[in-house]
Amino acid sequence: MDYKISIVYVAFVSMCLLVSGCSGPEITTEITANHALSYKYANLTLTLAPETVHVSELSNLQLSLKNEGEYPINVDRFRHQCNYKIMYADGWDVEYESMPMCLPIRDDSLIEIMPGESYTVNVDDAGHWQGQLRKGNQSIAVVYYPSDSSYTTHKFWTGKLRSNNISYISEGVKNESQETIEGNVIFNGTIQVGDGYLVNDLIFNVNYVSVGTKYATIAVYQGEERIEEIKIYEGETHIVYSENNPRIALKLIDTFEGGSSSGNFSITVENSNLPVHDGGIIDGGFYAMYLND
Repeated sequence: MDYKISIVYVAFVSMCLLVSGCSGPEITTEITANHALSYKYANLTLTLAPETVHVSELSNLQLSLKNEGEYPINVDRFRHQCNYKIMYADGWDVEYESMPMCLPIRDDSLIEIMPGESYTVNVDDAGHWQGQLRKGNQSIAVVYYPSDSSYTTHKFWTGKLRSNNISYISEGVKNESQETIEGNVIFNGTIQVGDGYLVNDLIFNVNYVSVGTKYATIAVYQGEERIEEIKIYEGETHIVYSENNPRIALKLIDTFEGGSSSGNFSITVENSNLPVHDGGIIDGGFYAMYLND
């Protein structure tokens, strides 16, 4: 009896292997209920090329997803800032001037990649992040992160992949003015976002600090009038000219997170016959001085 059962079992296993394999992940083109699946045996690699690019040629970057596994697999088509993003090698995200509207993943956004084949596109929307990059030569990568969707009838890969790092070549930090001033350093320390520094009737209001991109934006007010908007990167110096005041050099030393985004600044006032009143840090900056009743 046991002998007959063994023969039947062997015959069943042989037929199973010939017909379907009886193992491994399901083919991704199979229509299922509204459900996304991270394939246990999927083997995808994400590549960003070329290895080095000038900052003016970022629109030529190519992003490629290759199926290194043994089975076809469905993936969500690349959608910039919806399922992939650019980041620096140290983990900070690249900033964008504007963000797209991201629609839910549907069947028409899926593409099937056969074993050994790749899905490749040009990295789009370079104009929205090219001007936001750090100065100098830096390394960047791409993170691909398609998530679950209840709007699909096909299974597709979900998860998170990071590409290789590539290098971009950009101009280094520089002084916006070629002039230098000789004077007294009246401040060398930290100013938080939202606060300001008062020198005579000038307020240097720190509006924004980007720790990832390493820059700060400062609005300069003379009295209640805004006379200048400054964007400086770490290591840069900007000289401010204003009526009835000596020239003032503002330098951004570095940026950091410390409860709130902050910057370390150096403020130098030119030697002159004009009076100088050092008002120090103003909590709440311009808005606290002039807009609070």
